[in-house]
Amino acid sequence: MKRVDGAPEWAVRFLKRQGYQPRNVMDRHIRAWWSWYQVTNGFYAGDRADTGRGPDPSGRLSIRPARAVCDEWASLVMDEKTSIGSQDRATSEWLSGRAAAFVSEQADNLALAFALGSGCWAVGVDGVGDDGRGADAVVSVDFYDAGKVVPLTSDGCDSVSVALVSRCLVGGRALDRVQVHEPVEETGGTYRCTVGTLNVRDAPGLSGSVVASYHKGQTVVLDSWYKSRDGYIWGRYTGSTSGKLRYVAVGRATGKPETDDYLVRVG
Repeated sequence: MKRVDGAPEWAVRFLKRQGYQPRNVMDRHIRAWWSWYQVTNGFYAGDRADTGRGPDPSGRLSIRPARAVCDEWASLVMDEKTSIGSQDRATSEWLSGRAAAFVSEQADNLALAFALGSGCWAVGVDGVGDDGRGADAVVSVDFYDAGKVVPLTSDGCDSVSVALVSRCLVGGRALDRVQVHEPVEETGGTYRCTVGTLNVRDAPGLSGSVVASYHKGQTVVLDSWYKSRDGYIWGRYTGSTSGKLRYVAVGRATGKPETDDYLVRVG
């Protein structure tokens, strides 16, 4: 039987090591809602004295009202008039080619999202090689129930960045996978250093060798590339003398700009 227990502890630990702050405070509610959906909690025990039926040989009363309500909600949304698409024409064409049967195939998952309070769909890749490539790689649109969605940051009302937990095939091996989905913003531009000394490295991450430094008040022009590693967000520029890529820590990886970031955009 499928189990929904909330965010896996290993994923929460991994995200914290990367500098994120998982906000999986709804896990206990997700487990409770799952028990109602599956009729596995104490309310449905077969020996309840108030049923008037005596012991139930099946061990459960199985009219499944929570599931019936969620299925009905899903049927109202997923009908013959439902379609998925995007304002971007190329994206819509991509979706139509890979999710043509989305409505008929995903109705049960939508019911599960209603049952657990949340859920989402995201693009996934399976079957890549150890080098990150592979002619047999398959791109799909995958569903993540609430137990596989880890909220990271919020605007005070809704989650604006999340981590999605799943399994994938890489080089024929099944591996754990964590995807972080954050708002995409233009990150390139001119940044001013706000700390006394900011190291410049030859690779993104604390393992990169220090090759130069910036000091408070100095500015640097970064391109639009960025990466989260070792708990920091790293920006990049091309050295004017060396012509090589150089990397600097913009700030802690919290999912949003902070007042104590090491580099602040000024243009």
